[in-house]
Amino acid sequence: MEFKNRLQQLLQAKDGGNMSELAAFCKVTPQAVQQWIAQGRAPRPHRLQEIAAYFGITEKELLFGEDVPGDMTSRENERVVFPASFIPVAAYEPGDDDFVTIKTVRLKLSAGITGFSIEPERGEGMPIVFQREWMERNGFYAENLIAVKIRGDSMRPKLDDGDLVVINTADRIPKDNHLYAVNFDGEDVIKRLCRENREWWLVSDNPDQKSYPKQICKGGSCIIIGHIIHMQSRTF
Repeated sequence: MEFKNRLQQLLQAKDGGNMSELAAFCKVTPQAVQQWIAQGRAPRPHRLQEIAAYFGITEKELLFGEDVPGDMTSRENERVVFPASFIPVAAYEPGDDDFVTIKTVRLKLSAGITGFSIEPERGEGMPIVFQREWMERNGFYAENLIAVKIRGDSMRPKLDDGDLVVINTADRIPKDNHLYAVNFDGEDVIKRLCRENREWWLVSDNPDQKSYPKQICKGGSCIIIGHIIHMQSRTF
């Protein structure tokens, strides 16, 4: 029996199919429980423990019911050893407080104006997700972060048209050779800020410098929106 069917069966027997009590017990939203059933994918190990505890059964019974594979008993005591360099991947589950979501937006700018407004990106899919512990460790706050799509080829090969970057709008102090989002004469651009001859310059990563020449960043025509802290690129 698939996990989603097993979970539905247990919910029906205990709560008449209601998901609210299980959600409250696991400290997630009912939508998260709904996703477990809709996706048919088992949650992370600590969630499985909580779900099994809620129904008063073992994790094995939760996952397999009475149809436990014959070799499961012999395998359960085996310990898989991974190299120390491996980092475990934590899967995002909607409503999980261990994660913070950053929505993709479009910037609305005016030339010479330090402020800006945002609107949802058309055709937006899933938001960018960060582990809360990572954000806290690096001093980032969700209210200061926005994600925007790259437009054009000026930052190739590192960033291509349609790739995503996350901007920390609380960090506007220029650092040499770092990436920033900039209001350049009313247009939002993603460029590298470089210090040369006591001036700051907007520099493209594209090696075709004739098509994408560097431009001086000075005064009200060049206003820093924020520091790029994350890139989600299709280029490997």
